[in-house]
Parts: sequence; structure tokens; C-alpha cells
Amino acid sequence: RFGEEWLLNSFENLKHYKNSYDISALKKICSSKPALIVSAGPSLDNNIEGIRKYRNRFYIFCVDTALNSLIQNSIIPDFVCAVDSQTANFELIKNINTENIDLITTLIVNRQIPPKFKNIFFFSAKSPVDEWLENHGFSASFVKSSGSVATSLFSVIRSAGCNPIIFAGQDLAFTDNISHSR
Repeated sequence: RFGEEWLLNSFENLKHYKNSYDISALKKICSSKPALIVSAGPSLDNNIEGIRKYRNRFYIFCVDTALNSLIQNSIIPDFVCAVDSQTANFELIKNINTENIDLITTLIVNRQIPPKFKNIFFFSAKSPVDEWLENHGFSASFVKSSGSVATSLFSVIRSAGCNPIIFAGQDLAFTDNISHSR
């Protein structure tokens, strides 16, 4: 269903590859440092004040669906991870000033997202274009993804050597019958 969209996004996003970083570069930035993964589950609403209070004690990595909640609460994350190809994911961030936020992503991400960021860290999801690049010596580090942007982000942060890794908003449930933070 998404095959054509993934290919189109991948080819369009290749132009950002040259001026981007491989996710392995994150080891130099945040290895052995605390990291907070912010997801968009409803429990995020209960954690906003704690995140704001302790903001300077860890790197904040958030999924694209949680970015608005953080920004609305005057919390600027260090990194946002976006991996989905749909336009709806671009709509989540299109009006946000991303000047001081770095992007962690794959080639299949919606092609309107990478141009919004100065610094981009790519990882391979073993898509057909990723595999073609690998066969021609231009591959990004592989990150095992389990179908969720949050699990992809967790794999990225683990490979970067962050320690400890803290979670906020990672409900994986309908907490009080609510699917996402406000």
C-alpha cells in the first residue's frame, strides 16, 4: 500500500543525504548521557511539568506526534524522530519552528519533513533504496524497527549509548480511554 509513496519519498530525500549525518554520529554527542524519550501517550500530560523542571539534565528525544505537546509547553526537544511517509505526519510539524531541533529519520519519511531541519541524522530501515545505497557504498547505519516511531527511536538511542534512557508518554494503551496527549 505504501510502496510507491516510500519510493517517491526516498528518491526526493536523497538530496538531503549529502549534508546529513549517520546516526552513529550521535555516539559522539550523547554517549553515556541521560536521554528522555517522549512519546505522545496520554500520560505525557502528567509528565510535562517534570520534563520542564528537569529539562537541562538530559537530552530530549521526541517522536513527531509528541512535538506539539512539548512546544505548547515551552519545551524544546533536542531531537525529533519522524519515520512515517504520510502527509499527516508533516501536518503535525509544518508550523513549528525547528531551527534548534535536529531530525532523526529514514529515507522513506514524508519528503516535506527533512527540509524543515538544519541537522538530519539518517538511519537505514532496509528499504529497497537503503539496500541499493548499501550495495553502492552509501549506506546509513541499520536500526531495527518494530513498527513504531518510538521503538525505532529507542533503538537509535540505545545504539548511541545513552544511559540511562527514560520514557515519558509511552503508554501503549488507551489510558482512561484516551489515545494521545492533548
